[in-house]
Amino acid sequence: MRPAPDFLRVARWEFLRFFKAKELLWAVVIIMAVFVGQKAITRKIVADQQAVRTIVVGDAGLAALERRDPGRFRFELSDRSDAELRDQVRDRKYDGLLLAAGVDSARLVVRGQAAWQAELQAVLAQDRRERLVRAGDIDPAFLADLARPFGLQTETLDAGREAGKDAKTSVAILVGLMLLGIFLGNSYLFVAITGEKSQRITEQIMAIISPQSWIDGKILGLALLSLVHVAFNALGYVLYRAVCVVVWGEKLGLPTLLADPLLLAASLSLALAGFYLWFCFFGLVAATISDPNSSSRSTFLFLPFLPLGAAFAGLGNPDAAWIKALALLPFSSPTFMPLRLVLGDVAWWEFFLSLGLLLAAIFIMRKAAGTVFGLGMLMYGKEPGMAEIWRWLRESRARDS
Repeated sequence: MRPAPDFLRVARWEFLRFFKAKELLWAVVIIMAVFVGQKAITRKIVADQQAVRTIVVGDAGLAALERRDPGRFRFELSDRSDAELRDQVRDRKYDGLLLAAGVDSARLVVRGQAAWQAELQAVLAQDRRERLVRAGDIDPAFLADLARPFGLQTETLDAGREAGKDAKTSVAILVGLMLLGIFLGNSYLFVAITGEKSQRITEQIMAIISPQSWIDGKILGLALLSLVHVAFNALGYVLYRAVCVVVWGEKLGLPTLLADPLLLAASLSLALAGFYLWFCFFGLVAATISDPNSSSRSTFLFLPFLPLGAAFAGLGNPDAAWIKALALLPFSSPTFMPLRLVLGDVAWWEFFLSLGLLLAAIFIMRKAAGTVFGLGMLMYGKEPGMAEIWRWLRESRARDS
């Protein structure tokens, strides 16, 4: 039986030295508990905000409010003195006291902050409009017809495009999971590369295995570890949604991409390729760093998030020229091409060109990471500058040719 290639042995070792099944299971439980707790608190807050508020009316000029159908607010007219009514508000018998302050204004007395004040103001404004309509002998039906919006029905010629719009949230989730994997994996990647460099064991290892196989194994093993972490995080969220179904009767709300296999496969392939490309890039960056705690190159960790902000700006016009260009460029295509697949008009060759450029970029970045890793891991002290790194890459390309 032939032994496994060097990079696979390195990948297996890197994966197993950081993989901790018990911690992953606890992460699932914690994620589920945090989301469930947040959901319970949110539902309690919303329920409190939507509760019917009882407002005591202490002025005969507002007596008509008492005859309104109780909806968000229930009005009660009282002939008690202002001081007594204020005490009742303070004792929580009423949520507020309403006193007339003019012909078209009133004063609201509450215990503290009233989050429902804007809603009450809208009810009072509606009551004022109704009084003016009655006083002016205006037909309410005419006013209602005047305020009715213009009816516009949209017919979509491409039914698939229309169905794809429902999947934009799912694509956003997929891109978010890709970024989460990059963020989680970078911590392991930087520790694995800079840690061995600080222990001065690289010379011995490079005598046994080539730098390219070594970095390939590290990137592959830690990328798989990151994907496992993402999968367990996603599992925690799915369990949280299951709790919502059982406890609160909500819909499960699984991503709609599951109902469109072609769109799922296309988006997933772009996300995985983009994830691996960024991983190769950060493997190159980590090989040039002596101490990740003090290196300014740690700011590169935020680069994968830059296309996300521009993608939101392109939601309104996914077929714009700049969106099409970014959907083809390797480092931005994992974010922009899924967006265009859902909202835009993408030719089949555009998708395959985008994916092909991504794979080519992975190959180039992987080779560059191997070159920089082989030289950078033997350097101690001052970090190499960008000009020096570029010189390494040019000299390596000249030797290969």
